[in-house]
Formats: sequence, structure tokens, C-alpha cells
Amino acid sequence: MEQSYPVEVQARLDEPLSRWLWLVNWLLAIPHFIVLFFLWIAFAVVTVIAFSAIVFTGRYPRPLFGFNLGVLRWSWRVGYYTYSVLGTDRYTPFSLGPEPGYPATLDVAYPERLSQKADFGLCILLNHNDCHHGGNSMVCVEVV
Repeated sequence: MEQSYPVEVQARLDEPLSRWLWLVNWLLAIPHFIVLFFLWIAFAVVTVIAFSAIVFTGRYPRPLFGFNLGVLRWSWRVGYYTYSVLGTDRYTPFSLGPEPGYPATLDVAYPERLSQKADFGLCILLNHNDCHHGGNSMVCVEVV
């Protein structure tokens, strides 16, 4: 039985690897680290916006999904190039998109529809009473 997974992470070792390039990989990756710093801040903001969209519509907006997936892809490629893996000597492209020729790839299947229900309760604080006492200060949405 073949099972399909929503996340696909692939890497192939580029051989032969340079014996000395690993000493300067961190230096060559500094521009990536600077850009990724700001991209991860944007990733956090986009994730909050996407969470709100998912709660209200049950759908992950495709542009937000594409951006977040792009940040994950770029981070994986930089990690593969630098000290996380040191699996290639090829310089990482500055790209959020897929790079089929690069030895490290990451892909996540787009979820067409997400359940607005989750395995946890979502409570939104409005006043001071709480929903356990039947008050109107906390709206508790039990999502199961």
C-alpha cells in the first residue's frame, strides 16, 4: 500500500565535496542569513494572518501559503549548504520558489480545504468572567 505524505523533503549529496570550502561557507551564507532574518519576521506575521483566514473561511489563502512555503524552502537550502548538513558546494539561490536543479528540495502539498475544527479549544478573551460560569466575558469555542 502506497501512502502519500503532504511534506516532501529531498536531498542528494553532491560528490565530491570540497575539503576546504566548509571553512568559509558561513561567510558566504551571511547575505542569506540577513535576508532570512527579515523573511522569518514576515513569516510570523503571515502565519497569524493565515491562521485568521483559516479560522473564518476554512481555507489557507494560496499566496500566503506560497510565501510561507518559500521561506521554508529557502531555509532548507541554506541549511543544506551551510553547517546544518554541508551536503553541497553549490551556492544557494536567492529564491522563494522551487529550484529543481538544486540538490536540496522541499515541497508541501497545498491543502485545498482545512477543517475549522481542531484538536484544541479556542478561547477568545473579551471581559473578565469566564465561560465556565456562564458569563459573557469570555467566548469559549470548543472545537473538536
